[in-house]
Amino acid sequence: MSANPHSLAPGAYTALVTPFDAAGAVDHTCMLRLAQRQLAAGIAGLALFGCTGEEATMPLADRLAVLAALRAGLPADTVLIAAGGASDTGTAVELARALGDAGASAILSVVPPYNRPVPAGLRAHFTAVADASPVPVILSNVPGRTGCALDLDTAIALAAHPNIAGIDDGSGDLGFAMRLIRADVPGFMVFSGEDELTMAMMAHGGHGALSLVSNQVPAQVAQLVAHMAAGNLAGARVLHDAILDLAAFNYCETNPAPVKAALAMTGLIEDRLRLPLVPLSDGHRPALRARLAELSLI
Repeated sequence: MSANPHSLAPGAYTALVTPFDAAGAVDHTCMLRLAQRQLAAGIAGLALFGCTGEEATMPLADRLAVLAALRAGLPADTVLIAAGGASDTGTAVELARALGDAGASAILSVVPPYNRPVPAGLRAHFTAVADASPVPVILSNVPGRTGCALDLDTAIALAAHPNIAGIDDGSGDLGFAMRLIRADVPGFMVFSGEDELTMAMMAHGGHGALSLVSNQVPAQVAQLVAHMAAGNLAGARVLHDAILDLAAFNYCETNPAPVKAALAMTGLIEDRLRLPLVPLSDGHRPALRARLAELSLI
């Protein structure tokens, strides 16, 4: 494994949307602009191509092109976490190698969708990915999208792998996250993948967030995480309470339809998704506008 020049650290990372143009291709100019906005607001790095980045509709060629464009347009030390999960282990290994060699700082590897592997299968799968990856691996636990969750014993065992650097926990199971944090495996970071739980997880010793709502309010999320890291519970609570309703509303329909609609309303992107995902329905748009107005985003 090669040395990783883009060190991973605790903090607030944004699960960045992938903007598309009218022809359905990735809009690289817009994506670079979104990335620069995030970094200027104090976000520690970017997680690309996950659920929010429409991973399931992003072929490897698109991912490599995005990495190349961002590496060319952003500071050299920018942390870019690239999603490279798959339902089969062989493909996940190939993606980890390709994305790591192309400049990813780390690989976000999701619990294999659809197959519903038992714990022994999960351990073998992630061990194979971590053994092959040229850069650190972050586990992604999001059973609402995959149909299968990491159990605590398997997560703790995987945390001890020298090339597994952390977990993005989007399970919504605060007890699981707290017990994993309590295990205190050296060098292993536990990130919140649910914006509504970031404050609670960090209060128990979590290391930050791979945030969805930071697409809309990056400075607030960066400050919230910084406050929690510094032990400023009161300061963090003000920010948490201010963005709580927007964070929840981002799941009124399948992610990333709500967040893309919000970014379009604020003039940052065009409201386009790749099928089978479609834009936010008209029925939810007035409530979304109201939440954005409450935060002075429109």
